[in-house]
Amino acid sequence: IDAPEFKQSFGKDATKVLEKLVANKKVTVKWTAKDNYDRILGKVYVDETFVNLEMLKKGAAWHFKRYNKDET
Repeated sequence: IDAPEFKQSFGKDATKVLEKLVANKKVTVKWTAKDNYDRILGKVYVDETFVNLEMLKKGAAWHFKRYNKDET
């Protein structure tokens, strides 16, 4: 997924959504690659909750097809 940076439009909103999903919880990141900026590209989970998908469902991010072709 890709989400707006904090200082971009809707960045504060996206941050709030993410905080509600992960704050004070054990987070697991499953990853196999990094992007051109050395950022981890991975799937984020809190227990069985797929955080990436929840961010999409809540309108706080968009599917970045460049790094993930999954049609789900």
